Amino acid sequence: MKQIISIILLLLIPLSIYSQIGSDYYVTDTATVIGVRILDYGNKSNCQFFYVQEEGEKVQFFPDKIREYGLDNNRIYISKQLYVDNKLQYVFVEKISSGKIPLYYYRGKSELFLMETDSAYFVDISKKEGKKATYKLRLKEITGDCPSAADAANFTRYNKKSMMRFMNWYEKCEARPFPHFRYGIRAGYQLYNLLDPPQSLDPFNIKYAGTFSFGLFMDAPIKMSDFSLNMGINYYHRGYTYNHLTPEVDYDFVANMSSLAMPVLVRYSFPTMKYRFFLQSGAIAEYNFNKDAYVYESFIYGRNISISRTKAFTIDDARFGFSLGAGFEYRLTRRNYLFLELSMNHLYGYMKNRDILFTIGLNI
Repeated sequence: MKQIISIILLLLIPLSIYSQIGSDYYVTDTATVIGVRILDYGNKSNCQFFYVQEEGEKVQFFPDKIREYGLDNNRIYISKQLYVDNKLQYVFVEKISSGKIPLYYYRGKSELFLMETDSAYFVDISKKEGKKATYKLRLKEITGDCPSAADAANFTRYNKKSMMRFMNWYEKCEARPFPHFRYGIRAGYQLYNLLDPPQSLDPFNIKYAGTFSFGLFMDAPIKMSDFSLNMGINYYHRGYTYNHLTPEVDYDFVANMSSLAMPVLVRYSFPTMKYRFFLQSGAIAEYNFNKDAYVYESFIYGRNISISRTKAFTIDDARFGFSLGAGFEYRLTRRNYLFLELSMNHLYGYMKNRDILFTIGLNI
C-alpha cells in the first residue's frame, strides 16, 4: 500500500510543478523555451509583440526574432511577413483553426485572415478588393472540395468567430444547412376559444371563432446546432358576439380585445437542405388593449325597451402561457425560406384562452 501511495505522489509532483510554471512557450531559430509566463494584452498587441515576465521585469520580443509563441489557453501565434501600411514587415498571426486548411488571423488597424494551402503557401483572404467584397468568393474557391462549404460561405461574416465557425463546418463537410440568423414577416388565421368561462356565460354556448394575425419574427441559431431561438411579435383582434333568448329577456354577450403576442420558442429543425420540418415549444406573453366584455339584458314592456349592461369578466392587461407547434420550410433561394406552421397557444390569467394558429411566413 505504501508503495502505491509513493508512486501516486511521484506522479503528482511533476503535474503540480507544471501547473505552477504554466505552458506558455516561444521558439527562436535556435531554441524552444517552455514554462515561461507570457503576458496577454489582447489580439491587437499580441500580433505586434509579446512580453515575458521574468523575475519582476518584462522582456519584450518582436516577430523578426521569434518564429512562434503560444499561450496556455491554446492560442498559438507564428511569425509571418505581411504588407502592413504598404510596407512588408514581420508580424505575428494567430492560428485559429487547424485541419486540412489552417486559418490564421491578424489584427492591426484592420483585420486580415490567411489560409495555409497544401503547399505551405499562405493565401490572403482580404475582405474587399477595391470597393467589392470578395472574401466569400475566395472561401468558396479554396474550399471547393466540400460542396456544402459554398452554402456556408454565403452566411459567413468577416470576423474571427464567424470565420472559425466556417472552417469547422468545412472540416466536417456535412450536407446540411448552415445555421445563420434570419428574420421575416408572417401572417395567419387564428382560431380562439375561452377556457372555463364564468358560469353566467354558460347559456351562450361559446365556441371557437376565427381572426387574422400579422407579425414579425427572428430566428437565431443556438451554438451552430439544429436548435434555434425563435422570437417574434404578432397582432390580432378577438371578438365574441353571442345571443340568448328567454321568454322574458333578450341576452347579448359582446367582448372585444386587441392583442400583441410575443412568443419565445426553442425550435428544432431537421437537417435537410430543400425541405426542413421543425418542432418548437416555449413561452408566450400577451399584452391586451382596447378591451371590454359585457352582457346586455334587453327587457320589452309593451312598446318600451329597457337595456342594462353588466361586466362579463375582467380581461387581463397581460397574460402568460406556453406554445407548442410544428411546421416545415421550403427553400426558395440561398437566403429566402417560405414556411407553414401549425401551433397551439394556452394563455392563463383571469380569462383563459386556447388558440390554434395556421401561419405562413417568409424570411427576408
